[in-house]
Amino acid sequence: HFLGTYYRMIQRSFIDMENMFDLLNAKAEVIDA
Repeated sequence: HFLGTYYRMIQRSFIDMENMFDLLNAKAEVIDA
């Protein structure tokens, strides 16, 4: 059980990081435009 919870937590943090990078890229594109 513990490992499953830990794995999901890590997975979610990776998804959050990807979303953050997408946001940063979008902002960078707006700045470049």
